[in-house]
Amino acid sequence: MKLYSIIIILTLLTAKSFAQSGSNVPTGVIGRIYHKINELSQFENYKEMEGAAILPIKSDYCLSKITDGRNVIILLDKVIHMEDGKVNYKIVDAINIGKQNNEVIMMTSCKINKKADPEIIGAAKYAEKENYTNLLRVWRANRKTNKIEQISVKGITCVDEGYAETD
Repeated sequence: MKLYSIIIILTLLTAKSFAQSGSNVPTGVIGRIYHKINELSQFENYKEMEGAAILPIKSDYCLSKITDGRNVIILLDKVIHMEDGKVNYKIVDAINIGKQNNEVIMMTSCKINKKADPEIIGAAKYAEKENYTNLLRVWRANRKTNKIEQISVKGITCVDEGYAETD
């Protein structure tokens, strides 16, 4: 009985070492405020790959894609305007989407049933193109719940805003 209790306690402690939304997101990041992501001890080895404001801008939400070379994490941030004009960010949710193996991640440039939805994040197998219709995974950065939620890929299309045709 004691062994069973110890196993349950260890399982609970291990589960608490990850953030709520995604596995392998360091504990204690939700609610943290930062200016540069590597200021936070949990992300000292990470660098920002991309950031995007979720429209309308006055909503004060944005997405950040960060990596340590092994993991790619999407952060849902609330923008905090400081009196000195500096902008800080408060992490409201985070999800580890794993290693980007030949995938393109598109943030704030997706549509659901042909209607733009800036909360959508899409992942697709990389191809030399701008528009993606066959997505592998899709999430919603839900500003009402402050959660990044996985949703169905049905009816989702995304634009790779970083794509540039070369001659």
